[in-house]
Amino acid sequence: GSDDVRDLKVVARKFKTVPELLEHVDHMIAMNAEMKALSKQFNESIQLTTIHRAKGLEYKHVYVLSSVDGGLPHDYALEAYRGGDDVPLQEERRLLYVAMTRAQNSLYLSVPQTRRGKTAYPSRFLKSFIKKV
Repeated sequence: GSDDVRDLKVVARKFKTVPELLEHVDHMIAMNAEMKALSKQFNESIQLTTIHRAKGLEYKHVYVLSSVDGGLPHDYALEAYRGGDDVPLQEERRLLYVAMTRAQNSLYLSVPQTRRGKTAYPSRFLKSFIKKV
């Protein structure tokens, strides 16, 4: 939806022309196909999935990407919370719990410095895990 369009705009700004962007897209598609072929050959793979689809599953290693306010919790939940409705925010907290508990051996939470070209801040849900020195 609108998130995808915003993300596309951020990426598109990195290219001077539409053909350059499309060449990059073609390159990424080819790289993805190559990686899939290699993973089948060596019987190793990475599964990229959503938190919703990971419910009930377990993985040796879990990486939760973009654990920042606006990503997790999502912008929609933050807006609802600012408007006095904390239900979407609590649902997002539950989703993070689901993601974290899918890990059998290791869990990694990524916190990028920027999101959509702006400074990103660690998810408010991580504050209880971060130890202040």
